[in-house]
Amino acid sequence: MSNSKIIIPKEFYEFDDLNKRKILKIFDNLKSIGCTYMSYALEGANNKRYHFYTNAEWQNSYIKTGLVNQCPLIRYARQRRPLIIRWNDIQPSNKIEKNVIGIRGEHNLGNGIGMTHWFFNMNEHIAFASELTNKDFPIDLIIDIETVKRIIFAIRKIALESMIMKNWISKLEAEVILEYSKFNL
Repeated sequence: MSNSKIIIPKEFYEFDDLNKRKILKIFDNLKSIGCTYMSYALEGANNKRYHFYTNAEWQNSYIKTGLVNQCPLIRYARQRRPLIIRWNDIQPSNKIEKNVIGIRGEHNLGNGIGMTHWFFNMNEHIAFASELTNKDFPIDLIIDIETVKRIIFAIRKIALESMIMKNWISKLEAEVILEYSKFNL
């Protein structure tokens, strides 16, 4: 495990409608490879989290009922940074985590790839998934890794701009993070 501080957010914020539309437009670039789902979260050292999920029904279940705090993917991601992991490789450690996986499947979300990156006292989580039947999706996603990198950078920029608007970070901090990001995706 990294010796970096583990951030567990206490406050959850959604992007505003304009930024949601921007993110959905960015997400459209992955539909050609069978990507049917994407989530993005940026957690600051202030225990606040901006997040976006392309499946609003899953987002409501995941965040509002507290499944995010019982998710084996999040547990694993917070223990090992940076990380790229296939969802199918993470085994639940108890019945509650197994339940989270089952509920995710009920939303036809499967065969995902999750990525966690820790930088400048922030945790970034992004996930891409497909339908449960699309077992080749992880391979297809990795083959198109340059598109994935561009998508992560574009959404990170939107998240940082949103954090500036909330006065969580300064414009200078965001510029430094984005400059760093050009070389570390």
